[in-house]
Amino acid sequence: MSHASWELGQVNRILRYPVKSMKGEALEESTLAWNGLVGDRSFGFCEVKSGGWLTAREFPRLILYEPRYTDPLNTDSPIVVTTPHGRNSQSATG
Repeated sequence: MSHASWELGQVNRILRYPVKSMKGEALEESTLAWNGLVGDRSFGFCEVKSGGWLTAREFPRLILYEPRYTDPLNTDSPIVVTTPHGRNSQSATG
């Protein structure tokens, strides 16, 4: 039995978004699960009264914040968020 192969596409860049609507972090490699990249959009902010997610549509400045896992290979590691002014804030572990 012959196994034919063909090029389906090419990956030029991998971006993971640890926090919904914030900047993505560039990765050299990642793990792909049934629901997407491991650690992608694992966190987000929600509006207390409605319980809905806050997104860059409603709050465009969210995209200026840069979250990253302290250990990119361990998505249970804390996330550090760099503000648009260059300050860092660390989250609790995931």
